[in-house]
Amino acid sequence: MNPEVFKYSSAQRHTRHLATLFLLLCASLPVAVAKDHKPEASAAVKVIANMSFDNKPAADILIRQVNGKPYLFVQLANAQGVVVVDISKPNKLKIVSSLSGPEAAGASQLSVEGNAAMLTTSADASARPPNNGELILWDISDPDHPRVVQRFTGVVRVLHDERNYTYVLNQDGLWVVYDKQEQPAHEDNNWLLGIYG
Repeated sequence: MNPEVFKYSSAQRHTRHLATLFLLLCASLPVAVAKDHKPEASAAVKVIANMSFDNKPAADILIRQVNGKPYLFVQLANAQGVVVVDISKPNKLKIVSSLSGPEAAGASQLSVEGNAAMLTTSADASARPPNNGELILWDISDPDHPRVVQRFTGVVRVLHDERNYTYVLNQDGLWVVYDKQEQPAHEDNNWLLGIYG
């Protein structure tokens, strides 16, 4: 037998043997990877809802429980009011009502606590204390049908005490507003101190 042919045959057999081993390894590799690789779970974080406000920009947002139901109070920019959104089903957001913003010029501020929502503004937003400020007091005990309780003009100071009384001082004197809803002990009862003064 020719030694060159033998070497070639032996090398050829060796190459075939390596190719077979390589193919077996490649065939078994996905199986090994599949055993070690867990199936992908659905994304842990995802967007489930979106809502716009008729192309009006939003300026701030508050979340409050009213009668045991969660609501978002979305303050629109440029004193365009507040939109009340039912978020009891977060994937099915529902606008239930809106509160119109103060007509006076200047930046408005929203405060919500218990049954009361207050929209405030100052004719001169840079003034401290604000002068000729306006305050609109809303009863939101039924968020689907909020109602204006009182409009105050020329407001210079608003305070709230631990007994659920709110004191509004304006050009017409001192006004006392009472919220009959019981406040939980852990809530901050000074919710209006930052509005005026």
